[in-house]
Amino acid sequence: MTTGKTALLVSVLFLSAGSTASADITPYSDPLQLGDYVQDLNGMLERAFSYDGWQLRSHPDPDTYVAFLSYKERDISVHILVRDQNLTLSVESVFETGCAAPCKDLGEESVSKWMVNLRRSIAVELTTLVRDGLQSQM
Repeated sequence: MTTGKTALLVSVLFLSAGSTASADITPYSDPLQLGDYVQDLNGMLERAFSYDGWQLRSHPDPDTYVAFLSYKERDISVHILVRDQNLTLSVESVFETGCAAPCKDLGEESVSKWMVNLRRSIAVELTTLVRDGLQSQM
């Protein structure tokens, strides 16, 4: 390979790696569209939370819900925002438990699997509601 082609290839690889690394994409960040099928959002969330032991905590306003899970020496709090018939998840905090000193926030990377599972559980409940709603229209 000539020096010019090698330099071009290295430049392309460097630029593509940089753009991939800078993207802040999480596998659970896409909003779930609720449509008109959800009449009881609290009930749907409680059913979804029951799959993996999440708990619905009191929510600060009508559009915001808080999910909580204490598992494997971690306390995880998740914001669930419902706006314009879309439901989005975001990690509020992930703290170690059982620390001698004040526990530190571990960040969302340590719980991405649990977040994906939570989103999946909510999507399953939503899909069930959509299916039931469509069947009742037939």
